[in-house]
Amino acid sequence: MIQATPQTGCGALALPVEDGHWLIVAVGTVAACQALLIRDALKHDSSRAERGPLETRRLQRRIGAAADFPWKVATTEDLRHPSSSGSQPRVQRFFGLWTTQLARLAAHGDRGAYLAFARVYHLMAAPAMLFHPSLAFSACRAAVRGMPEQNPRPRALDALMRSRSA
Repeated sequence: MIQATPQTGCGALALPVEDGHWLIVAVGTVAACQALLIRDALKHDSSRAERGPLETRRLQRRIGAAADFPWKVATTEDLRHPSSSGSQPRVQRFFGLWTTQLARLAAHGDRGAYLAFARVYHLMAAPAMLFHPSLAFSACRAAVRGMPEQNPRPRALDALMRSRSA
């Protein structure tokens, strides 16, 4: 059963990992979003005996749009690796630099950067959340004052690493 989140109407978890696994997870997530769009369209149009080509085309556009952002994220991340071939358009380079900065802010304890990054990459919020003025302010503050001290590594991870090496 597909459960919807209030933010996007789509429920799933996408985790970016190496070797193309992120893309596989994202495709499943996008498929869940697309299935919800189809379900909602059928529920909304159930009273109509006949659906016209214009309505069908609108639904196709919404289904396609559900894959746009995850696909752009996946290709942006792939093209950032030195082993990949191809070049990034300026917009993708900017997006990659900005998300790198947000990830650094999140690692250094900026809760707003962490929440924006996690919610958008998990498809629980619109990509515009990454460009909220408070995040731009945090990035500017970090550029002027320097990054705050990085969050300490959780003790449980250190204990786990010690138990594996023993």
